[in-house]
Amino acid sequence: MAAPIYIVPQHFEHALVVGGTGMLANATRFLRARSERMTLAARGAREAAASLLVLPDEACSVDWRDEAAFAAVLSPRLAAAPPDVALLWMHGSGHNALMWLLEQLVLQPVLIVHVLGSSSGDPRGGDPDINAMVSNRLLLHYVTVLLGSRAISGGRRRWLTDVEISAGAIEAIQTGRDVVVGELVRLG
Repeated sequence: MAAPIYIVPQHFEHALVVGGTGMLANATRFLRARSERMTLAARGAREAAASLLVLPDEACSVDWRDEAAFAAVLSPRLAAAPPDVALLWMHGSGHNALMWLLEQLVLQPVLIVHVLGSSSGDPRGGDPDINAMVSNRLLLHYVTVLLGSRAISGGRRRWLTDVEISAGAIEAIQTGRDVVVGELVRLG
């Protein structure tokens, strides 16, 4: 049986962005322009809100490494207005908070765009906990943005720029498909 075709909305009711204040700033602005409301959760969310076109009451300065604080800040917002799109950039040190968040998101129709770095190897295999949670869920559409590197002269490689990373996230939001930005090669 073929997977159902996912049609990506052009406009969102509520965008949730976790960790979108640095390299994903352009993707955060893109989502803000296409969403009725936004929740931006990041350590420096309040300080970055104006430059990201996010309203002050939409910014939640919280660290996802503290699962209890993260859940306490986001729970009322998710309950009041479940997001229909989520852009997530959370490192391994926030795994528990990420799993809590995914448990909340899988209850409603949502496009989840999860940005994964490759600094510790090839992330294409995914995380077994995440795979188990998002598999066979009819209400959600989960895609990844895998971050690699780019070849430069002399056989060397460089990290991706913020513009390249945001462009990959925006492509995933627009297409509802997995995106690889650069090439997935371990940097030495």
